[in-house]
Amino acid sequence: DRLALGTNIANLESYLLLRSLRTFELRILRQADNTEKLVKHLVSNRDKYPKLKKIYHSSLQTESFVKKQLPNGYSPVFCIELDNESNAKEFPSKLRYFHHATSLGGVESLIEWRVLSDPGIIPTLLRVSVGAENADDLIADFDKALRS
Repeated sequence: DRLALGTNIANLESYLLLRSLRTFELRILRQADNTEKLVKHLVSNRDKYPKLKKIYHSSLQTESFVKKQLPNGYSPVFCIELDNESNAKEFPSKLRYFHHATSLGGVESLIEWRVLSDPGIIPTLLRVSVGAENADDLIADFDKALRS
């Protein structure tokens, strides 16, 4: 019944949930800070990355309500568009710190070529979920992959 109705949580799952909740704020703040640094780097160095066509992140929105709705930082998830499908398909394999996976919210950085899980999406779109690793390492990783 528990599996069908979802009414109770098992002991291990409740322990893992409690453990995760204790570090939730620290993880999210670190991930949001890392993302903001990475996005700022990409925007300010855009002329060095001819493959990079567009960056989508809440910190780049100019509407005033965005800052009001997100007073403690922005999402650790952002998207980029590359100039062509071939570059988008190959890009995740050029990264060292970002694993190619479909998931969000973990402490490890992930990247996903979106067309693999959603065939209706534009084939040049990549979704990035930034983890809690060192921000300078993540920036250097992206920099190297975009320049190659």
